[in-house]
Amino acid sequence: MIDRDASTQGPPASHAPAPPDIPDLELLRVIGSGGYGQVHLARNRVTGRLLAVKTVRLESFGGEREIAALVRYETAMRKGHENLLAIHHVGQAGGFLYYTMDLADDVSGSPASDSPSYRPATLAERLADGPLPPGEALDLSRQLLAALRAVHQAGLAHRDVKPSNCVFVGGQLKLADFGLLTYTQGSVSRVGTPGYFPPDGRMDAGADVYAAGLVLYQMITGLPAEAFPRLGPMAQAAGTKSAAALNRVVLKACQPMAADRFANADEMLAALEKGVPPIRPARAKGPRLTRRRVVVGVIALLAAGGALLYYWTGAPVRVYVNFVSEPFEATIILDGRPVLDPSGKPYTTPCTIPDLPARATRVSFRLKGYADHDAGQVDLAARQEIQARLTPRTNPATTRPDSTDRPDGG
Repeated sequence: MIDRDASTQGPPASHAPAPPDIPDLELLRVIGSGGYGQVHLARNRVTGRLLAVKTVRLESFGGEREIAALVRYETAMRKGHENLLAIHHVGQAGGFLYYTMDLADDVSGSPASDSPSYRPATLAERLADGPLPPGEALDLSRQLLAALRAVHQAGLAHRDVKPSNCVFVGGQLKLADFGLLTYTQGSVSRVGTPGYFPPDGRMDAGADVYAAGLVLYQMITGLPAEAFPRLGPMAQAAGTKSAAALNRVVLKACQPMAADRFANADEMLAALEKGVPPIRPARAKGPRLTRRRVVVGVIALLAAGGALLYYWTGAPVRVYVNFVSEPFEATIILDGRPVLDPSGKPYTTPCTIPDLPARATRVSFRLKGYADHDAGQVDLAARQEIQARLTPRTNPATTRPDSTDRPDGG
């Protein structure tokens, strides 16, 4: 398990003092570092069992905070959860707080070992290979949200949800690192990892939802969190119902305003289960393919299949298109008309609009107080992500009255 980013939490881990001598435990080497603590590969001298051991210097602010978080965790999470990394023992030795946990699998997928090549398997390591197939992304999303739901139902907020804090033990995802755990009641301070903060900076259950949305975004796109809400190379492959449904959950979870997000992980998990259709498992035949090759192959098949469909039937191909603007909430105008969602409301950015004809289409963005942005004629068969940067109106006298408030834009 990898601790919080050293760049955001206190002094560099390289200046950390030597670890303590812990009775019955042999600390073999450091396998993760943060600002206040280190995670060690360790062996129980009596049983020979391999463990992960986190050590935090007691005299540091991190030590005080970690103890408070562990007390909250032990008090509220007595039953634990299969997707939360279990804490087995907490103790003090040589001026350090330490606690023992299950050791993550090796990054290769093999069981944990004391081999010099051992590296803990985290979601961050898995995403280094690129985006996950929709089926795997859905399965891991369910596991992550199930863990967060247990935390939120206990009245707690994790406050540091990110791929490096999702580890794999026995192939199962476990949410780890409870050093920032706190009760959701009362004022909640701005702590955690930059890039996963919600815009309002309030680190509560809603912030966990926002961060979980970014983790799901990374799983389906392979892009870093700061790239949200762009789909990048995955835009053309987002034409499957499953991928588009996952993206819709991400967009709601990552809304800038807390009131527009899911209230907690339970709501987010329910939306995921309701909105994502069943995904048929891939057949394990032939040579092993990397994720990048799979994505390239999907894009090529979509393009080739669409061309053949048009050739045989004369019917236009339908595509899913991602629309992004800065700022958000711009209405999308296609060929002079706003596009309406199933409820009859205009689609606003950021969003993925399904079932659009794959042909040249006039695209523009409209937002009150900003000049209309004309993206021109866009071939939706070749481009499934359209971005716009809107410019504020500088002369109110030239603003068309109510032009941005009426659905027909007239």
